[in-house]
Amino acid sequence: MDSLALQERLVERLLSPRTQAQRSHPAKLKDHEKQYVGFATLPNQVHRKSVKKGFDFTLMVAGESGLGKSTLVNSLFLTDLYKDRKLLNAEERINQTVEIVKHTVDIEEKGVKLKLTIVDTPGFGDAVNNTECWKPITDYIDQQFEQYFRDESGLNRKNIQDNRVHCCLYFISPFGHGLRPVDVEFMKALHEKVNIVPLIAKADCLIPSEIRKLKERIREEIDKFGIKVYQFPECDSDEDEEFKQQDRELKESAPFAVIGSNTVVEAKGQRVRGRLYPWGIVEVENQAHCDFVKLRNMLIRTHMHDLKDVTCDVHYENYRAQCIQQMTSKLTQDNRIESPIPILPLPTPDTETEKLIKMKDEEPAQECLQVKMNSGILFLSLLGFLPLVIPTCPPPCKCATSIIDCMSKGLTVAKLPVAFRPSAEIINLSYNRLTSIPSGLFDNLQSLQAVHLQGNPWECNCDILYLRSWLQWQQNRTLYRDVRCASPAHLQDRVIAYLTEDEIISMCQYWYCTLALYSQLVLVILLFLQAILVVFIIVYLRRYQRMTAEARSTTRDLNQHADTWSLQEQ
Repeated sequence: MDSLALQERLVERLLSPRTQAQRSHPAKLKDHEKQYVGFATLPNQVHRKSVKKGFDFTLMVAGESGLGKSTLVNSLFLTDLYKDRKLLNAEERINQTVEIVKHTVDIEEKGVKLKLTIVDTPGFGDAVNNTECWKPITDYIDQQFEQYFRDESGLNRKNIQDNRVHCCLYFISPFGHGLRPVDVEFMKALHEKVNIVPLIAKADCLIPSEIRKLKERIREEIDKFGIKVYQFPECDSDEDEEFKQQDRELKESAPFAVIGSNTVVEAKGQRVRGRLYPWGIVEVENQAHCDFVKLRNMLIRTHMHDLKDVTCDVHYENYRAQCIQQMTSKLTQDNRIESPIPILPLPTPDTETEKLIKMKDEEPAQECLQVKMNSGILFLSLLGFLPLVIPTCPPPCKCATSIIDCMSKGLTVAKLPVAFRPSAEIINLSYNRLTSIPSGLFDNLQSLQAVHLQGNPWECNCDILYLRSWLQWQQNRTLYRDVRCASPAHLQDRVIAYLTEDEIISMCQYWYCTLALYSQLVLVILLFLQAILVVFIIVYLRRYQRMTAEARSTTRDLNQHADTWSLQEQ
């Protein structure tokens, strides 16, 4: 909501010279109108349309009972979402199973409407045996993805209701020594489906030094178990220092240690929301007492839109890719697509529907014709009349009309196909052993929309420059946030699209220096061997000359003795 205000101020600044010119120089108004186009008002148009349409946000809260989930949600949005909640006794909790309870409320602030949906999970972690207690939660998230996919694939796409879970606040008990096994298993089951923001609940139970130690322990265990929690996006270089400092503080504060309270108490002559204890007052909105303000700023004021973007561009796209892969596998098995999404009965087909059915019926004939054309192109390519192309599906991948699926094929850079067919729209290279992408591999694919690259051990050295450049040219970089460096150590787990050129060139310079050193060493060795060879040749030539001279001397002596013997015989 602050970003909208910033956009308004930005437009005002853009328009202020024009306004001042109108006031101070009325005679020059016509000349200025000729130079003014008007596209500077585009942010105003987007602002008006967005405010008129309103916003929606779905937040899930999970954690064992008694950690203050309901109180924190009410504190965040200054509303009471749990008016009719019934507290269960101990006997009822024993038989309670994990439920999914939705609370929807419309909030309006300064003319901006927000449809907030809170998804609560009562019963989670309260049973004696918590085996797969997270299964109803993962099923619910998948159901929302499935519903959105069904609506998106339907005929009426105008009024699609987005019920996908954009963020999950997971409450961690402050009374343990880190993450419990159920915490680890829950986050590992959900980290590929939703943005997880871990919270340390009831932080007023700990002193500041204990909070710091618990945060460090939780961060270490998250890295140890490979849990992917929500990562704050990197700041752009043109951001102001205040925003960069705020971003650094948010990253350093995770996981947030929070306190919730709906009670207003009086502290130092002021009425604040907090908790009253015999030893003093804990203020909810005092940053020296807890991270509630930082969580609220992150969740509502600075990163709400990014949470929705990551949900749409990463988690939902992964689900959508899996559905498309299932369709592709069905296509390769029986040459027909059986959608995993249940299709609703349609009314009597109209003219447009009949055209679509006719196009579908003609697809086999078109595919047969395409195969013949590809064979002819390959034959002409072999004869040298046309440049060599790759019209067929590159092994060991599976291909559909516009999808090339190479997921989990054990591909390395050496085994990667040298080219893909130009009609490819989606290429899945995830979960292989790729360390880099050959230069120019994606350049000639005009129809390419997305490439799935996650799950590969990328080596961020000189060979990664092409992949980094290609990722930075993509309009939607959030789709590639899981494409991260595996090595070297100082760049490990960094998003490749956000690497600076200097960080990679420094590795290149080290590599070239090493190569230059080896080249000079080899050159010195070659010169030394050449010098030894020259000395050997010189010694051999001198020895040959000496032997030749001795042979000539011996020949002369033999000739003289032969003449002497012949004279004596006469």
